[in-house]
Amino acid sequence: MHNITKPLQLNKQRSDLARALVTVGWFPVRCDPFNLERWKVGQCRLRDSASKATDAHYSGKPRQRWSLKRTCCRVKDCVPIGNSSEMAAMLLKEVCIEVRRKLQCANVYLTFDKNFSECQSAVKIILKSNEITIKYDGQTAVISLLTFFSIDQRSISSLVIEGNNVSFRVILANETGSLDLLFDDDEPEEYKIINAPKDDIKVTMKKDQLYQLKCSNCENTLLNERKCFSRVLELPSEFIGMSEWFCHKHDHVEHDLTPKADDVFFGLYFIVINFTNICNVIDRDQFIYCKRCLKFLGEKVYRDKAVKIWNDSTCLDDNGTSQQLFAGNDAECIHNIINKILTENLLTSKLYSMQFVKILFEATFPNRKRNFLMLNILERNLEILANFHVNNGEEISLESKKSLKVLFKAENSADQPLVTFWKNDFNVQNVTVSHKMFTEFVRLLQSNAKLVPEIYRYNNGFMLSYFFLQSCEQ
Repeated sequence: MHNITKPLQLNKQRSDLARALVTVGWFPVRCDPFNLERWKVGQCRLRDSASKATDAHYSGKPRQRWSLKRTCCRVKDCVPIGNSSEMAAMLLKEVCIEVRRKLQCANVYLTFDKNFSECQSAVKIILKSNEITIKYDGQTAVISLLTFFSIDQRSISSLVIEGNNVSFRVILANETGSLDLLFDDDEPEEYKIINAPKDDIKVTMKKDQLYQLKCSNCENTLLNERKCFSRVLELPSEFIGMSEWFCHKHDHVEHDLTPKADDVFFGLYFIVINFTNICNVIDRDQFIYCKRCLKFLGEKVYRDKAVKIWNDSTCLDDNGTSQQLFAGNDAECIHNIINKILTENLLTSKLYSMQFVKILFEATFPNRKRNFLMLNILERNLEILANFHVNNGEEISLESKKSLKVLFKAENSADQPLVTFWKNDFNVQNVTVSHKMFTEFVRLLQSNAKLVPEIYRYNNGFMLSYFFLQSCEQ
């Protein structure tokens, strides 16, 4: 008999012990049988390798008591298979409900922390007029709908259980909520721009004040000296053609918006400064990097006479106080850009009749490669009831959100045929953003896509997702 009190070191010993482990209804889950360092082993008896006693092979399934002539063992602190009360319980993570009041239906999406194939748990769904009860793996979750609508208790359909997702559809009964009062009757709900920014996208710089521009990473100064700008002006919209900048026709227009030495122009979360004001930078193929830390700052524009600097790459020093060039985090910036596009391009009744809105986001990364995000907005004002931080054991309350429902696809090359097609499509809005904003936007879309079961998630290479229009956590 061998008393094992520490991990075995020899391969032969590990192999012998793996063949000799016999449990009483207990087996390790998701463990390599030959990686015994991960097992907490108590008193064991090693099988004599020369013995011809029957081997006990690991199968990953519950077993009854084994009796061997020369071998028996007891393994402590293992995880049981099946629905044992000591096994870590499956938890409900997120609830997302698409409400379609005109169609009198709602699509319910539930996300759990484990796959149903792993825990072998059944799901029971009970509909009541003002709540949905989910029973699974010995747990019960109650989703309250009292303040939003009531449902037909016999209307469940399109039930799909796949991976760690459960989805189904219910029919709305007589509604009791007051969400309809949020919208006027004289304008279609789906065409309204909700949660639009109170003000336009404005830079925090003021004219006739001394500023210093610094790298946001190492705080290296980027201006020759503290500068006082006499003009701080917004550039014309990127979403309106130059022919629409004037009230009458101009036969010869010079498209030169180069700022003077004491000018600052700003656009969608970037500023444009005359290049003569810039110092402590490295120029590589018209792309500008911080000379101290090599952080990517922006690129040269207007025939190399000016430099375009992104909001998230720099900070503004106002008498020792550091602040952003523009207010808001990356998600809020994307939200404001999309609202600006919808506001400026969907104001006429003719454009209202367009079924989809397409936007092509472009970003240049520090390696000077351009990435593209093709965004097809399917629904502009979808009502979502959601709880992304479910407290298991308590009644689940929902929060009403407004969302864009989108199809998206990211590409890392301009040579892709679909990218070329989108760039040449007159109906596609082209927007340039910083690489950090681009990365965060793709991350949010990929994360929110997990709310949708995989069977509904993909469509011709595009992925279905949501972008929530509140400035809260996505």
